[in-house]
Amino acid sequence: MQWHMPIGYKVVDGKITICEEQRKIVEQIFTDYDSGVAAGRIAQNLKGRKICNAKGKVSWTHASIGRILENPSYLGTEYYPQLIGEELFERVQRRREKVRAELGRADHRSGRDG
Repeated sequence: MQWHMPIGYKVVDGKITICEEQRKIVEQIFTDYDSGVAAGRIAQNLKGRKICNAKGKVSWTHASIGRILENPSYLGTEYYPQLIGEELFERVQRRREKVRAELGRADHRSGRDG
């Protein structure tokens, strides 16, 4: 099984810590989305600014932004320090559910009908 660390974190002396440069990117993704910017637009903006993702590539999609926005590790876990406040994270989750419902995707997360 391949594992990669979410953007915003790095390992220092065997411990996962916050990468301050990437923290700003993650925070911007959350605040932009919370402000009404679509995930696809956020991805375009990051690509336009030549910002690298967690794998060190300038490769962003609405799906990769969505995975960041829905990653509970950013709230802090046994392994990951908290990077995003709970209030902002919850607002973003509510907006994502609202957008899914508006696009008719609310019940289609696990696959296609048919």
